[in-house]
Amino acid sequence: MAEKVLKKEEWKEYLSDFSSNYQTRYSTLSVEEPGLEETVIFEALPLIAIEPDLKNRTPHIEIIAGDLAGENPDNITHTINNPQEITVDENDGVENIIIITEEGRITLEII
Repeated sequence: MAEKVLKKEEWKEYLSDFSSNYQTRYSTLSVEEPGLEETVIFEALPLIAIEPDLKNRTPHIEIIAGDLAGENPDNITHTINNPQEITVDENDGVENIIIITEEGRITLEII
C-alpha cells in the first residue's frame, strides 16, 4: 500500500484521469467527521464522474455514481466543499482517493 499526497496544481488533471480510468467501476463513498461514526454516502455503485470546480469562489468536487442505463436511470451526486488535501492510496493496483476538508475525511474506494 502506497499513499501519495497530491499537490494542489495536480488535483484537476488527476481527478479527471481517475474519473476516466475508473468510470463504471463499482465504488463506495464514505465520510468520517470528528466525533461521529462513518457515514456511507453510497455503496457498490458504478462511478460516473468526478467533476472538480476548483476556481469557483467556493472550490468543490462533485462525485457522481449510479446507473445511467435502463428505463429508470438513477444517480447520486455528492458535493465536497473546500477540499484541503487529496491523498491517493494505491492498494493492489487500485487507486482510492481520500479528500480532507474542514468537516472531515471523505474516502472514494473502488471495489
